[in-house]
Amino acid sequence: MILTKELEIKISNNQIKYYKEKGYNVKGGNEIKKIRIEDLPKNSGQKIMVKCDICGIEKEITLNRYNINTLDGKKNMLVVENVPK
Repeated sequence: MILTKELEIKISNNQIKYYKEKGYNVKGGNEIKKIRIEDLPKNSGQKIMVKCDICGIEKEITLNRYNINTLDGKKNMLVVENVPK
């Protein structure tokens, strides 16, 4: 399960159109905006906090890695290794 709800990211020039289409008021590149996790691209390298629904371990991983680990649509599968931080 994803614990992070929003991230502050610096929007680059090539991302302006994407975030405007998502409804964000972006005026130019290098602007820092608070973005909802569900609005990030699925292959985003932004790090998020997740919690494994099976073992309860919390860990920071990229959104891309989370989406790969839950590719079959099951959001309760093991998403982190069972090792301490």
